[in-house]
Amino acid sequence: MDRLESIKFEIQNTASDYIDDTFSFLNECIPMAKNASDPLKDYTPLLSTSTANTLTKVKSFDMETNAKLIAETKEIIAKLDADIQRSVEQFNQKCSYTKVHLGVVSKDITQFKAMLKNNISDIDSLDHQGRSPLFLAVITGHFDTAKALIEAGADVNQCGHENKSPLFIATALGRADLVQLLIDNKAKVNLADLHGLTPLHITSFVGNTEILDILLESKAKVNQADVRGRTGLQLAAIANQPLVLQRLLDKNASTSHQDKAGRTALHHGLLSQSSECVDILTPVSKLDVKDKQGRDALFYASLVEDQKSVEALLKLGVLRDNADSNGLSALTIANKLNNKKIQQLIRS
Repeated sequence: MDRLESIKFEIQNTASDYIDDTFSFLNECIPMAKNASDPLKDYTPLLSTSTANTLTKVKSFDMETNAKLIAETKEIIAKLDADIQRSVEQFNQKCSYTKVHLGVVSKDITQFKAMLKNNISDIDSLDHQGRSPLFLAVITGHFDTAKALIEAGADVNQCGHENKSPLFIATALGRADLVQLLIDNKAKVNLADLHGLTPLHITSFVGNTEILDILLESKAKVNQADVRGRTGLQLAAIANQPLVLQRLLDKNASTSHQDKAGRTALHHGLLSQSSECVDILTPVSKLDVKDKQGRDALFYASLVEDQKSVEALLKLGVLRDNADSNGLSALTIANKLNNKKIQQLIRS
C-alpha cells in the first residue's frame, strides 16, 4: 500500500472508529429492551428436560373427556408452576435482579408503586451488569415507571455499563421526554462515560435538535471534549449535522479546537465529506491550522477531491504550498490522484 492509499485508508476509518466507540453499549441496550416484555424467555433454559416433556404431553390431553385426567393435569401444572418459580428465583438470584428491577416493565403503574413502596430499600440496587432499576426503566423506554422511581427517590445519576448515566441512555435512544424528566430532577448534563462522551456529544452526532436544545438550555458544555479530544462541534461535522453545528456555533462552540490528532471541526468535515457543514465552517475557521501530521484544510480538501472546497479555501487566501510531515502537499495529492481541475486551481 503506497503512502497515498495509506492516508485514504486512515481517513475512511475515522467515522467508523467513532461509531464503534459511541454505540457499542447499544449491543446491550437493544436485547434488554427487546426481551423486557417477555422476562420468562430468559428462564427457558433453566427448566428441566423432564418438565418440558411433561408440558408437551399436557398440551396434548383432551381435558373435556376425562375428569381423572383433568385432575392429574392440574397436579402436573402445579408442579410445573413450582418448577418455573424455582427457576425464576435461581435466575433472579444469579443476575441480582430485585422485584424492583423486574417491575420496571409493568403496565400497571399503581401496582408498581405499591410494590416499590414495599421494596424501597432496593430502589438503587444494581444487577449483575451494574444497572439500577431506573437505568433499566430508561433503556426499555418506560416513562411512567421511570417517573415513579424518581419520585420515590431513585438516584438519577447512578451510572451503569461503561459509566453511562440514565440521561446518556435516554439521549442515545432519542427520548426527549425522558431527557427532560431526568434533567428536571437534577441529572448531571455534563457527566461523561468511560470514553469521555457526554449526552451533548451523542446528540450532536445523531442530530436530534430537540434534545440538543434541552441540553443547551440546561448549561451543557459545548466545548467539553471526549478522550480523543473531540467536541460536539467536531462530531456534528463528522456526521454532517448542519442544524446541530449551527446551534453549537451560536453557543460559541470553538472552531479552532484541535483534537488529539490535531484536527479541527473543519478538518473533520472535509474528511467526512460533510459538504453542508464545510460550507458553514469554512468562513468562520482558521484555515491554516495544521494537524499533528502537518496537514491543513487545503490538504484534506485535495485528498477527498472536493473541488468546491479547494476553490473556496484558495479564494480566502489559504497557503498553497504547505507540505505535511511526509513532504506531501495539496498539489502533490492532486497530481497523484490525477485530478486536473484541482491541479489547475492550486497552480493558478
